Amino acid sequence: MCVLRAEPAPPPAPRRRLRLWELTPGLHCAVLGTCLSFAELVKTGRKAGIVPEPDATDYEVHAWFVQHAGEPSPLTRLLHKRLDRAWRAAIDSARAARDETALAAYWSRAVARGDIPGPFWATVTHPAATDDLRAEAYGDVHMLSHRMGSANRDASKRLRAAEAERDDLGRRLADATRRLDRHALEKEALEDRLRTAEAGTAALPDLEARLRSFENGDLHRGLSGERDAARAALEDARLSRDAEARRNETLEREIAALRREREDAAARLREAEGERAALEAVLSAGIGGRASVAEADTPAIDLCGRRIAYVGGREAAVRHFRALVESANGQFAHHDGGVEDGATRLDRVLGQADVVLCPIDCVSHSACLRAKKFCKRAAKTFVPLRSASLSSLAAGLRRAVGGEGAAEEGGAGPPCH
Repeated sequence: MCVLRAEPAPPPAPRRRLRLWELTPGLHCAVLGTCLSFAELVKTGRKAGIVPEPDATDYEVHAWFVQHAGEPSPLTRLLHKRLDRAWRAAIDSARAARDETALAAYWSRAVARGDIPGPFWATVTHPAATDDLRAEAYGDVHMLSHRMGSANRDASKRLRAAEAERDDLGRRLADATRRLDRHALEKEALEDRLRTAEAGTAALPDLEARLRSFENGDLHRGLSGERDAARAALEDARLSRDAEARRNETLEREIAALRREREDAAARLREAEGERAALEAVLSAGIGGRASVAEADTPAIDLCGRRIAYVGGREAAVRHFRALVESANGQFAHHDGGVEDGATRLDRVLGQADVVLCPIDCVSHSACLRAKKFCKRAAKTFVPLRSASLSSLAAGLRRAVGGEGAAEEGGAGPPCH
């Protein structure tokens, strides 16, 4: 006898996605601040007839929209549609998650690659999202904003220190220049005295002739004294001139050294400004989305699929470096510079990379030299980094794609198509 078994019933379809005004009130601040730029928020409000007061601060405008986001109205419907249009790709990608576990995995992958705004909106409005998952996503976004603020403060502190050093060197150079001008005047006065003394010396033969004719008189003794005094004055003038010449040489060497220090400080300042600008662009891309990056003064980094090898650095920071490279559309590989990994693996990592970066303050000399020689032979891009920091990595990636000067070897890598 044949027994027919019934196929298990398919799981029930998830409920519909939540609307903006249906979210827990505590989520409105994170959604509007993370998933929309301030300009988009104000522009959408104007379409609904909401015009901020001219003297209202950005925070006051943001707080007003958050306060009214929980009410179904023409404004909140427009905001919901704009969010859905901006992050349609993320919503479509999250639709494959049929339960809370799959949705949580989708959110974790987004956080790991630094893709926050779109996946955050898709997660908190997803039919399978629970209050616990929404709270977890909110916590991730909240802590990311803290970490980004801390990184930006560190970059600003280094920039202020470089500016102070530049200003101090400028003051020291101006003081040395004034001293040189003063000594130049003194030297000119001494040369006048020397010429006067030399003119007096030219008259000595006549005086000596007169002395010989009055050798036995008071005039002889007086003229002899004048002659000796003139000779002593001439010798003093010569000694003063020689001493002043040596002082001028010393001052000129000091000024040359100060100018070199000022140029070095200016170079470090430009490097710090470049690092901060690159880091701000990366941070804007991570928290504000593509719309805010397009409005920023410094565009985001797009590695166009390049393979990035990082040699050296601190192991604890590698996961942050990986997230930065992958969020910039790149592939990341790491070698510790010889402490844990061997030279054979270093050559393998270098051979697979398009761009190689080395932090000069946190890598063995032999590994850095080996990487540089390898890149020269293979015509690969080699970028030395000032430090093993996230901001230096961001600036180095911008250099590698041609944003702020060429790298040391091999140009800027394969072009972006």
